[in-house]
Amino acid sequence: MSNAFVSYSRKDLEFVRRLHAALVERGRSAWVDWERIPPAAAWQVEIARAIDESEAFVFVLSPDAVTSEVCLAELEVAVAAGKRVVPVLRREVPARDVPPEVAGLNWLFLRDADDFTTGVDALVDTLDRDAEWLRFHTRLLTRAAEWHEHRGDDSYLLTGTDLDGVQRLLAASTERQPPLTPLQTAYVAESQSGANARLRREARGFYLTSLGYGALQVVVLYVFAFDRVDEKALRFFVPTWVFPLAFGAFGLLITRPTRLKTAVCALVVAALTAYVMYVVLPPA
Repeated sequence: MSNAFVSYSRKDLEFVRRLHAALVERGRSAWVDWERIPPAAAWQVEIARAIDESEAFVFVLSPDAVTSEVCLAELEVAVAAGKRVVPVLRREVPARDVPPEVAGLNWLFLRDADDFTTGVDALVDTLDRDAEWLRFHTRLLTRAAEWHEHRGDDSYLLTGTDLDGVQRLLAASTERQPPLTPLQTAYVAESQSGANARLRREARGFYLTSLGYGALQVVVLYVFAFDRVDEKALRFFVPTWVFPLAFGAFGLLITRPTRLKTAVCALVVAALTAYVMYVVLPPA
């Protein structure tokens, strides 16, 4: 993961080399496509992954960059990924040629007439602003992209402490920029849905185990041991099967409450309670 992805025209290569060296000198990392290979399927995948894994997107503005198919494609990917876009003006660009994605943003100025050190320091300050959120946004986007690439495979969803941490940070970050992309939002929602489904499966297994235990007690007491146990002992052992059966049945029925299930639950509980009262209380 890098602090920034630098998009530029080949004609600004020497400037970008100098900018990259200055960022590295200040302890920041930047991903740069030095070869400027023409777009191809493999290239697009590599560039998209590099942008996803970068915390910000630095767009070096120049007349050549705003007319470059490659630069505009990279900008489109960055905007779709919800990246913080940082326009750096290297050479003056006619207003009519400025891409709308960067026209309304705050620009940094690193033209020949501008102080290079001051401009780089301003760029570093911009990259460091709300760095925790940018790192979180990047990690979440990377994991969401992996999940999407694997056709929504559940094994790539957030679980456990990872999911808890994401939810806590999102709850405290409603106004932070950049916002989550639709892919990230869908990924978090699907992760929460998966976590809820796992909890329901675990609870269902617990309730079924309780029902199985209660049923086993009934079979043991009233089939195999019935002739060898007196009535007092049978009454004594009633709780060993009544409560597991009631707990299991009640738990399964209220997993997704409805009016019908609520009525059935009330009926089951009332019947079991009446039966327990009947068999446990001594006869008059």
